[in-house]
Amino acid sequence: MKSIKEFNFLRKECGFFYALFYMFYKIDLAFLNSSTALKWEKSKEAWLDKINSALYIYSSTTITIKGQKYIRVDAGLPDSLYLRPYSSDMDVYLQVFINNDYKSVIDIYDQIFKVVPKNIIDCGCNIGLTTIYFFKHYPNAKYVSIEPIKNNIEMIKLNFKASGISNYTLIEGGVWNDNRSLSVSEKFRDGKEWSFNLEAGNNKIGEIQSYSLLDIVTSCGDTIDILKIDVEGTERILFQDDDYARQFLKRVKCVAIEIHDEFDCRHQIYKSFSENNFFYYDIQDMTIAINRSYVSGFE
Repeated sequence: MKSIKEFNFLRKECGFFYALFYMFYKIDLAFLNSSTALKWEKSKEAWLDKINSALYIYSSTTITIKGQKYIRVDAGLPDSLYLRPYSSDMDVYLQVFINNDYKSVIDIYDQIFKVVPKNIIDCGCNIGLTTIYFFKHYPNAKYVSIEPIKNNIEMIKLNFKASGISNYTLIEGGVWNDNRSLSVSEKFRDGKEWSFNLEAGNNKIGEIQSYSLLDIVTSCGDTIDILKIDVEGTERILFQDDDYARQFLKRVKCVAIEIHDEFDCRHQIYKSFSENNFFYYDIQDMTIAINRSYVSGFE
């Protein structure tokens, strides 16, 4: 009975062929191993992404705001958070709130520094979920959240309002090693809302204003307790010049960075950490780096 209900729901949400494909996939018929099915291999992941999003809608509460449908999810906040159906928002939510990807950052920071952070910067804020995750643990910290994609920025505002954050600055742009106009590329990884990256030159999507990370760090005045960087390859620009990296790193106690190996910059980033008195951990897809200069007992 459940399978029939799922089929009918998917038929309405995604279309008959998506629903049929899912039923074949779910019961694991030999058809999926046939030569015909192998031709679908390249598109199968995209089909399943859409189906899984639809099924999450099927089992979740949805709400329509100004004609836009959103999935409402509980994150232990005053209000629900909002995700866009058929987008990468669900993947981000699962990473941040279900898999607790940033719990290791909080655990390591608390164990080493034993003080509550005052200043947290989120480079590559996406739809705001990582900032909100930190806010749940550190409600009195000041936040600087940086995001270049306009549609994501609207989601940040919606989710920040729902979460009750008021002590934040939202920078609508990207981070770079200087202030300049850049273009957005949809060619990185799956091309979804969480994987746009910035590049020099112009394209049809239009220009994005980017700001110097050093200027942002300096403008905060005090030490940055946690600097989160997930910027889809732009980390290579932030760390390519040793002196530039040194200037912003000396102001930071803890860096949580996702290094995208497509850009061959991991060695350079590790080198910057080592040369600037950091030790670091690799935990799954994240590197957590701690500045010894701010740790009691280290010179």
